[in-house]
Amino acid sequence: MAEPDDSDVLKIRIPRDASRKLTREARRRQQSRGTVASAILVERLTGGADKELDAEARRQSLLVRAHESEQEFEARLVDTSRPAFRVEILPSAVLRP
Repeated sequence: MAEPDDSDVLKIRIPRDASRKLTREARRRQQSRGTVASAILVERLTGGADKELDAEARRQSLLVRAHESEQEFEARLVDTSRPAFRVEILPSAVLRP
């Protein structure tokens, strides 16, 4: 694979566990370990992951907003401060046969 003219070569040492995870990710993507490591490093340093998280948060926010307001949602919540059932203790006279 031809390298772009504006790139540098970087040699790093990583823990064995990280190396195994990198190998698994490279197999999953069907790319070389170096290509995957480079993509992960560039994405992290340029904020690519943050942009993806922001986009997902916005998508979920729009979904919730489309369905109901926060007040409507809270009104539907069950009050968990009270028991769901009521227990009555009967006098002992009622329990005798």
